[in-house]
Amino acid sequence: MQHEEEDQVLLNDHEYSIPNKALETSEKVAEDFIKEAVSINTSINSYNSHDSLDKQLLSVCKLGKSVLFKSSAKDLSERNLFLDIGREMLQHCPEFLSLLLSAIGDKITAESKLATVCTIYGMLMHCRNTRASAIQKLYTSFCIRYHTDNKNSFVC
Repeated sequence: MQHEEEDQVLLNDHEYSIPNKALETSEKVAEDFIKEAVSINTSINSYNSHDSLDKQLLSVCKLGKSVLFKSSAKDLSERNLFLDIGREMLQHCPEFLSLLLSAIGDKITAESKLATVCTIYGMLMHCRNTRASAIQKLYTSFCIRYHTDNKNSFVC
């Protein structure tokens, strides 16, 4: 009980809360999303792909257009951010989503694939607009929550 209170004090001190729903993507939900994304069957024309991808990403990197701009502690704790990001990609930049899904392959679970795609997207969007920082804040809150006591031991 005392450990939980310490965690909450540390989290409040950093103005982050524990992201409850951010990781609640079940394997079934992730699989359904991946199937939907793959079924769109977007073909990337190698001649036009750079301009097309650039236009798609530009359309959502403007302030307020992406879920990545919603990065308050409340947003991070109450939303399923990975699923929201995946839906945004499906709607606004399906070619990029298809490219990432193809690049990742099928050797990991659907949940891991969704988290990886959304993390890559979040990092790239942050490069285009530093205010699109929900992924960075999400991982920061995880680090604060799970590594604040420095009681981890490593076995070599």
